[in-house]
Amino acid sequence: MKIALTITVLKTNHSYDIQVNHEQKIKDTLEILKENLIPELADSGAILNVRSLRTKRRINTELTYRQIGIYEGDNLVI
Repeated sequence: MKIALTITVLKTNHSYDIQVNHEQKIKDTLEILKENLIPELADSGAILNVRSLRTKRRINTELTYRQIGIYEGDNLVI
């Protein structure tokens, strides 16, 4: 199942609306975005420091969106 969510990069104050499969690992999404859309993610710590705006907690990017409880419309802040 696909979910739509927003990725917000604090460093640049840009937001990106994307659709992902809920079984995809979060780090895989961030790697794809780093290569194709958001070069600011090349900062070595950026991918490790991801927070959910809804839950206010740090996200383990090794897990899938389903496993960590990221839902349609959520906003991840990097």
